[in-house]
Amino acid sequence: MLIHFLSFALVYLTNSTQPANFYSNYTSAREAAKVGQKEMLVFFTTKSCNTCESAWSAFTKDAVATQQYISTRMDAENFDGSICFELFGLTEVPGWVILTPSSEVSEKWEGGWKDANGKPTVYDMTVSQVVMKEEKKVNPTNQNSTVASSEKTLPPASKESDANVAVEKSEKNTPVAETKSMPATSGYVLQAGYFGSKPNAEKMVGDLKAKGFSNYTIDPVQKDGTTFYRVISKVFPNETEANAEQQSLNASGVKASLKKM
Repeated sequence: MLIHFLSFALVYLTNSTQPANFYSNYTSAREAAKVGQKEMLVFFTTKSCNTCESAWSAFTKDAVATQQYISTRMDAENFDGSICFELFGLTEVPGWVILTPSSEVSEKWEGGWKDANGKPTVYDMTVSQVVMKEEKKVNPTNQNSTVASSEKTLPPASKESDANVAVEKSEKNTPVAETKSMPATSGYVLQAGYFGSKPNAEKMVGDLKAKGFSNYTIDPVQKDGTTFYRVISKVFPNETEANAEQQSLNASGVKASLKKM
């Protein structure tokens, strides 16, 4: 019950703090950025991320940034999100990518929202505090153990020493800002298979190669504590090439689904 309540609280906080220029999916956000000639901010999160909600909340309370960027969120563990996450070269969440109106990467980093000095260490502590208060209400007979458990998953505290540790860790893990170093993210991919067994996925990759389709790889993904293995193609720059590949697969007896990024 406690886990379900905390999940509900986090979802409520997330849904109630979306900025004005927020779009619920990547495609609509990219189109809005192109039409409005604004930069686009993509925020990557996962269900198991302890600091993602506080990092996002810090961004939503930045009045300048929310007006400057078209924004969207992506789950780094689902199909579309994982492909973009890998394409951008990110390794941890919270993760941030800023794109130009033409979908070129102008900046990316991992950690919290940036402070006045441009360092990604700022979190909104009130998010964790609200959750911790609700946790106390749910389990008043075990306050000490609950608070101790919550403190382990909170972002770095506001004490000067803890803040310095957070800054050092962030600086080590944060890539140098890049300009036009990544390819445009528009394109299409084909998913030829989805397996719960890695050997089965490897067998399909081998079968595809035997049929002349060599540009397929295994993409493992975690879902509800279970690892699944997707067999996906390279990224096709346009729908015409992807459709041609899909028709060739169909003619070989392989059904593949087309996904737009």
